[in-house]
Amino acid sequence: DLGGGNTMLESLLTEMPDLAADLSAGGIEPVAMHLVGPHPHDLVPLATMERAGFRPAATAIICNEAHGRRARFDDVLDQPVVRETLDRGGIQLWMPQLASDAARQCDTMPWHYHEALDQAGLLTASAVRSWLRRMDAELAPIMSWLPA
Repeated sequence: DLGGGNTMLESLLTEMPDLAADLSAGGIEPVAMHLVGPHPHDLVPLATMERAGFRPAATAIICNEAHGRRARFDDVLDQPVVRETLDRGGIQLWMPQLASDAARQCDTMPWHYHEALDQAGLLTASAVRSWLRRMDAELAPIMSWLPA
């Protein structure tokens, strides 16, 4: 997570600009997942990492529909950094929106989304269950990138 001005990875890449290639050559496949909203400024971390040379083969740009429906992302998806990332083999996916009441409850409780299935009320659990199914379907193309 590199939002909020976190420059740790950028600083590391200044010292080790070939980090992604070196990790891959050493048998460790780096993964970059960029979660973005519908505003071009949401692409700053992607542009920063790409410019610094951190361009793993396993790169995903995930558009978070909690911040707007798909049509609102047209401007972001047309940005040169996105086009270049996708042209080099990155993948673009969608994070479906979780119903706002369920999202609000999950955000205020000390549980993970899977725990909400047992700990939340019936309507929240149903909304989360549906969202988790949609997430599984959307993330299916990159599941091999994630730890078990």
